[in-house]
Amino acid sequence: MLGRPAASLLSDGSAEPGLGRGRFTGDRHVSLRHRSGHPVRLALRVRDLTGRHGRGGRLVAACAARGLDLWELREAAVHGLLDHSPIGVAVLDTEVRCQWVNDLLLRMEGLAPDDGLSPPPPLPGGRMVPMAAVERQARQVLASGESLRSIEHIAPSGKDGTTRSQLPARLRLRTSFPVRDPSGATLGVCQTAVDFADQDRARQRLLLVSEASELIGTTLDLDRTVAELAEFLVPRVADFAAVDLLDDVRAANELAVRQRPPSGQAGLYRAAHLSIRADHPEVVVPIGASTKYPARSPQSTCLLFGRTVRTAVTPSTPWLTEDPLRRAPFVDIGVHSHVAVPLRARGATAGVVTLLRWENPEPFDDDDLLLVEELCARAAVCVDNARRFAREHGAALALQTSLLPPALPQHMAVDVAYRYLPADAEAGVGGDWFDVIPLSGARVALVVGDVVGHGIHAAASMGRLRAAVQTLADMDLPPEEVLGHLDDLVLRLAEEAEATTGGAAVTGATCVYAVYDPIARSLCVARAGHPSPGVSRLREPVGFLDVPPGHRSDSAACRSSRSTSTWRRGAS
Repeated sequence: MLGRPAASLLSDGSAEPGLGRGRFTGDRHVSLRHRSGHPVRLALRVRDLTGRHGRGGRLVAACAARGLDLWELREAAVHGLLDHSPIGVAVLDTEVRCQWVNDLLLRMEGLAPDDGLSPPPPLPGGRMVPMAAVERQARQVLASGESLRSIEHIAPSGKDGTTRSQLPARLRLRTSFPVRDPSGATLGVCQTAVDFADQDRARQRLLLVSEASELIGTTLDLDRTVAELAEFLVPRVADFAAVDLLDDVRAANELAVRQRPPSGQAGLYRAAHLSIRADHPEVVVPIGASTKYPARSPQSTCLLFGRTVRTAVTPSTPWLTEDPLRRAPFVDIGVHSHVAVPLRARGATAGVVTLLRWENPEPFDDDDLLLVEELCARAAVCVDNARRFAREHGAALALQTSLLPPALPQHMAVDVAYRYLPADAEAGVGGDWFDVIPLSGARVALVVGDVVGHGIHAAASMGRLRAAVQTLADMDLPPEEVLGHLDDLVLRLAEEAEATTGGAAVTGATCVYAVYDPIARSLCVARAGHPSPGVSRLREPVGFLDVPPGHRSDSAACRSSRSTSTWRRGAS
């Protein structure tokens, strides 16, 4: 071929204009003529050459077109993998020094891209993954010559690099494998890292919802329940969270001291709020105070239609201009995203949850709305349970208070003092009662009893037993006979309750009944399962009377005693 025109190599119809006149440079696909006559598709790369005395020439390199296509595809895939894929890549030498790292891995580690260009680049794992773990895996690969994979829990960090421990950790898959030259000698280690939890938002939602079920609603206290909701949302989901409840949700005893809103208006009060900033600059309503939102605000729309409302916040947001009290702090701290979520459970709305973002630059998206709606739905059930418990507790407490003696009767021979203190601070109300009943001959009956259980049924049963003891005391029966008749009454009440409701209203009761005679200076006591009364003397320790405990009746509905003990002593 030497000395022949290059154009003579081209097959018919494929000659490139100007191939021999200096206008063809670059890469081209051409069809050359095989010596047997058939065309051969090749890729050409032509470059101009400058020789001595200004003489020029051309360097032409040719290869099979198919091979070049595959090479270009492989190069594009490599560049895409290193620069555009969601995989962080780092190359370490045999001394476990980082020689190259792509920008994605630097961002994953919370480092600036320039940090990886100055020699020597930082070893990946600086701020978010312990460097020792990364180095240990690389050395294991160098020693074994085999690939290794590990799952890492990555604690998220704030903008300043500080760890925000309350945020959910991310999961990272790190893979290390040896890098070898064509002869098989190990040149170093290549490490790849993938944050696969960040790519699976649904999985993150499930993890947060599962965690919320353990942290929200740990008690039946209404205030504590809404506080737990705010503590869970900040900073996991929002920079600020506020829970405003309807006045009707507040417990009955608290509603009595709150001024009700005018008819037709829904009154709200601030039940809880929490911010990422300790000074709470966005708070305009203290906890426990009444709050009101403009008619066009997201909160009013949320309560009216029972749906979540998401809005972008700017200084010119229409509803915010109608609320100058909130507009000033929102603009000052730079709130940019706002969400109002209803607290709805069992078909009723209990209140509204407000979420704000300003430090988090990302606005609330659809995935965030799905998450907060699920969290608020679960929290609303807990709020409703706490509300129902508070109302039942208030009703039982009111019933028990009305059934206990409002004041003890005056007695010329006995000075009486009392204090009612529930032993169970959480339940607070049960079937306990006491009574002081004047009898003939200056005598007085002292009664203490307890119905097993808590709530309205226990309080109602206590009232019936107290009325029965007062009736039996008026008949001036001995203490053991009073308790015997009381035992029969409990059995009858239990049978009636079982026949009408399928369950006994009284599952058990105890009672101590004492008659004090100031003239005879004696105390006749009978007890049915109840602790013996104590006697406090002036100069001696408190002692307890030796009263037989009585026996359990065959029905096991009430513990009764036919035995009595008479205690005589010259002491008051």
